[in-house]
Amino acid sequence: MMWLLRRWILKSLYPVNAWFGSKHLPFIHKKIKAKHYREVQKFIKPGMIFLAKRFGEASNLAIPGDWPHAAIVRDKNTIIEAVGIGVIRTDMIDFMLSRDELLILEPTFASEQDMQHAANWADTKVGDPYDFLFETNNKAFYCAELCYDAYDDTMEIPEEFLVNREFTLGELTYIPSHMANNKIAWKIKWDSRAD
Repeated sequence: MMWLLRRWILKSLYPVNAWFGSKHLPFIHKKIKAKHYREVQKFIKPGMIFLAKRFGEASNLAIPGDWPHAAIVRDKNTIIEAVGIGVIRTDMIDFMLSRDELLILEPTFASEQDMQHAANWADTKVGDPYDFLFETNNKAFYCAELCYDAYDDTMEIPEEFLVNREFTLGELTYIPSHMANNKIAWKIKWDSRAD
């Protein structure tokens, strides 16, 4: 019964969520610069995870933690992310320069080959819809779910490395900040806030 109520609420709020998630405060100047992009290009690898924040973005209010968005690196020039229009490829320069803060994570539980497989898997999901219902196994993805599933569907992740989930209206959901907080599973490779 709770599941049906949750589904009805999320479906009813879909137009509001889509509008709300696209709104930003005016006159916000992005803090990530071209020099940051050049730094990242020296070490970035497929399968690494970007956690991102834009100040003034309305959806920040609805997502717990410091990091409201997650994306996976496809290659040195491309990010794959789940946004309101679905799973898309984004140019890395555009992705980075449209953010205020970034954190780059590397999985400690995966080899470079595993990381490449995860990036390839995420690439096959381009064009899939955004998961406004935040459910698992529905062939739609929200940002953290895409990143987690890229690894979970391509390799067996040891239990201690699994990402914690929180209940959101009765459904266990992945929160981007949980990846940053799981120091066993994810090594911080770069933090824009350290600059």
